[in-house]
Amino acid sequence: MAYTTLNEIWADFDVKERKRFADHDITAAINQLPEGNPEEEHCRYEALAFAFVAIKLPIPVRGGMWGHGMLEQMQTRYRKYGLDSKANRLFVELTELGRKSLDEMQRSERTYTMKRDEIEKYFKVAMQGSHYDRIKWFVFMFMPARELEIKKKKEYDKENHLEDTISTVIFDGSGNTTKRLGVGKNQEEQKLHFFIYKNLMKDSVLMHMHMEELKKSKDVTVERLMQMFDGCPLVTDNNRALLERGFEAFLNDDHVVCCHILIPQIEAMVRILIYLNGGEIIHQGEDPAAGTLYTSLDSLLDSEVAKAVMKEDMITYFKVLFVSPTGWNLRNLFCHGLLSAGSFTSDMSERVVHAMMILSGFKRR
Repeated sequence: MAYTTLNEIWADFDVKERKRFADHDITAAINQLPEGNPEEEHCRYEALAFAFVAIKLPIPVRGGMWGHGMLEQMQTRYRKYGLDSKANRLFVELTELGRKSLDEMQRSERTYTMKRDEIEKYFKVAMQGSHYDRIKWFVFMFMPARELEIKKKKEYDKENHLEDTISTVIFDGSGNTTKRLGVGKNQEEQKLHFFIYKNLMKDSVLMHMHMEELKKSKDVTVERLMQMFDGCPLVTDNNRALLERGFEAFLNDDHVVCCHILIPQIEAMVRILIYLNGGEIIHQGEDPAAGTLYTSLDSLLDSEVAKAVMKEDMITYFKVLFVSPTGWNLRNLFCHGLLSAGSFTSDMSERVVHAMMILSGFKRR
């Protein structure tokens, strides 16, 4: 469809956004805009230009979040008509409005009660047995089971059925939109990943307490963490020293260094795992003559080899942790430089080390 008047652009806006957009002066101006010749391209551009101004004017009153959503729609319409340069120039304003949106948000907090006797009972069981038993308990305790998470989500949705009617937008630390929940392909999977991510955050308190107990009992030291990889083909002469340095940083509470070292190594180890089981880890680019490209982590996790070797629970967990835009998405946020120094916390590094512990379970036959 070719827009010739602002009325047509207006009609193409999402209904909810149109209601939020509606303003007496803007509506009057829209109605007064003369009909243009459908064959004259400048009419369409004039209408787009008017819509841009009509969005920009109310932003100081309506707020950054409103303006951010509307300019994103404006950006989509620019691209629809090949005005990519105009669309790209909006990124600066979108980033500024995104930061303003973050300031406009109100922090939401929930309190979870943990009874002392229940905690003591938990650790009495978790810390018994051999070193191997205690580590095994920790590893399996904090890896979400996919089917159980699906069941928990269904129960949650029944009790909070109106929540799904509210649009959820995920911003990065710079104020840019990284994902709109439930938009595009695999919407239910997106929502599941977001649900699991929230549960990981909720479990982080108990996980931290558990890790501290393992440190006190000397079950988690650099030497013992490295011993977990004895017989594991994912550790080679190339990455052994890096793992040791990452674990040292973890035990010294240097979460920035720990995550900067171990997150790329996790991707490398998954790649080795896929390769050792007959999977493809490189592919040709658009121009075969230019060489080959490494397969991305999300594509590796989607491979048939991964499904056979890693199983469903581990794949879902690694997707939520490292590559899902509606999960924690650590690999992508880290590699694109979108995490501030304050983002690297014990919660993050403990999850990264937990993922490493899981990978240590792959042994040579």
